[in-house]
Order: sequence, then structure tokens, then C-alpha cells
Amino acid sequence: MGKRVFISLIAVAGLTATSIALADIDELVEARQDNFKVMGKNSKALRRMFGSNPDWQEIAERVDKIQQANHKLLDFFPPDSAETFVATEAKAEIWDDFDDFSAKQKTLATRLDSLTQAIAAKDAKGSAKAFRQVGKACKACHDKYREE
Repeated sequence: MGKRVFISLIAVAGLTATSIALADIDELVEARQDNFKVMGKNSKALRRMFGSNPDWQEIAERVDKIQQANHKLLDFFPPDSAETFVATEAKAEIWDDFDDFSAKQKTLATRLDSLTQAIAAKDAKGSAKAFRQVGKACKACHDKYREE
């Protein structure tokens, strides 16, 4: 095998490996976006559910879906996932200050736990208040880490 052919094969193999890695990152970003859609869809539905005569079972199920999505959240932001061909609203600051980003995720988890407790007690006022605190945790992260 000639030297040029060998070098060409190495270059193609490198490009292929890079393409595969980028494809994996793109799939990860798409899964991350799907995870956020679960959170958003259920949060939006919850906004109208704390009025008179709440359906506690449905509320609990929706909060559980948000909790499950939040639990997986940090897995969708590995260090090498900032570069992607998928359109994303994630700011580079996520990876620049991952400790703060992680702290905000943990704050959301804590506030979701408080909401779950209020729901279990069927406390409409307490649930509505806890839900507002969940919204503030979401907003704090969006304000710093999401392109809008």
C-alpha cells in the first residue's frame, strides 16, 4: 500500500470517527430536548390544575414525570456535548459553570420534593405555593443558561 493511500485511509477513518461522535452528540441533544419537552408539557398542564377540586392523582402523576425528567437532566450535558449540528437553546455557560448548573438542577429537585409533599397532603394552597417555587427554579436556570 502506498504512503498516500495509507494517509488517505487514516484521514477518512478520523473523519468517520468524528462524524460518528457528532452523530452521537446530536442524538444526545435531541434526547435532551425531548426530556425538556416532557418537563414543559407537564408544567404547563399543572398551571391550571390547582384551582377548586383538584385531581390529585393527575397532579401527582404529572409532577412525577417532571421529577423523572429532572433526575436524568445532568446526564444530557456531558462535557463533550456543547458542539452539535442540532439547533439548541443551551448556552455555552452550562459547560463553563457546570457546578452552578448542577446546583440549579438540585434546587429544582428539592422544590419538586416539596411540591410532592404538599400534593400528598392534598393541600391546595401549599401545592400552588410549592408549584410557584418550582417555576422560580425553572426560571432561574432558563435566565442564565437558555437562549430565548
